[in-house]
Amino acid sequence: MKSLKLILLALCLCLISGSALAAELAVKDGDAVIIDDAGVEHAVPGDPIGASAVDNSDMTFIALTEDDSARLTEFGIKPAIYFFNAEGRKVAQFAAEYTDICFAASLSPGKNVIALDSGTWVMRTWQFYSFPDFKPMGGEGVSYFSSGEGVDLIWIDDNQVLYNSLADMHEERKCGYDPCGATSVSIFELSSASIIPIREGTALCDYRLVSLENGATINSMEYCREKAEDWSEATEDPTGKPVTDEVPAG
Repeated sequence: MKSLKLILLALCLCLISGSALAAELAVKDGDAVIIDDAGVEHAVPGDPIGASAVDNSDMTFIALTEDDSARLTEFGIKPAIYFFNAEGRKVAQFAAEYTDICFAASLSPGKNVIALDSGTWVMRTWQFYSFPDFKPMGGEGVSYFSSGEGVDLIWIDDNQVLYNSLADMHEERKCGYDPCGATSVSIFELSSASIIPIREGTALCDYRLVSLENGATINSMEYCREKAEDWSEATEDPTGKPVTDEVPAG
């Protein structure tokens, strides 16, 4: 009889521990839903929480902020960056400290590295991690210029990316516009956390990344003004001219 009581007690403990399993965040029709431990789907309370595409993959992600997770307290969902497969099921999560300012993610060609952005509207930062275990790579990452249009990052391979960097501020250029300095096209190398200039901005000219052809030819746009001081007075970019460069060997 005593052994039977112990068996029943063990079964009860298993049932109790099973009922305490945390619910999972998932994606359905582009928005977050909750799947509880019994497999039952629940709508997110309040306004929908939309998922964003992860570049170069069929995944989506949700950067769940403190405010968002406060609505999900009863489900035990914590603030983090959550990643989902094409079917909307969670495949990874990262407890980043900048969920409220993470607006983009990009997966490397080999699917082994992920870039996450953070920062302000114009000047942002790409930070790199191994995927899906999120070990830091590339030091503190790299700051980049985002015009809100065009391309912000292109992978060359799992170790190098192309991006728009911000050159040192030129004294000839006066402030009064964003960014206060020339923009350049550069390569960031993760293994050495170093920057390789491709097209460096000058007092007269900006360069912006457009595309990478066949993994070898870098296409950019050149924007130049007759005088450096014209940059602080203009509200629109001058007419651009296409320029090309080759990815450096090695």
